[in-house]
Amino acid sequence: MIGVTLGAGIGRLNGLQGLVIDALVSARIVLANGTLLEVSKTKNSDLFWAIRGAGQNFGVVTSATYQASPLYRGGEWTSVDVIVPLEKNVTYFETVSKMMPLPADLTVQTTIGYSADAKTVS
Repeated sequence: MIGVTLGAGIGRLNGLQGLVIDALVSARIVLANGTLLEVSKTKNSDLFWAIRGAGQNFGVVTSATYQASPLYRGGEWTSVDVIVPLEKNVTYFETVSKMMPLPADLTVQTTIGYSADAKTVS
């Protein structure tokens, strides 16, 4: 879970519960010089806020404490993977922007990857 947290923690429940990083209360981090620090809003707060934006750049996070959220008991889930040809990138993002604003219980996640062989964006 720490790896997901340090990348912000984007997920299907962002609109309802925020990013995973929003639930971070504290963390233990080993700096490059071997120093082990506890970071939180009140302890080493500069580093706490720094890891919330780019945690993997400041050291190795060895543990973390989170504020848990109530279990989401929503309805059905739908997950769709779409592969868009490179030349349709602009069309895709225009379509997504027309869907905004989304209801809080909906999320659009976009991952872009390039394949030289397939010449597609996915």
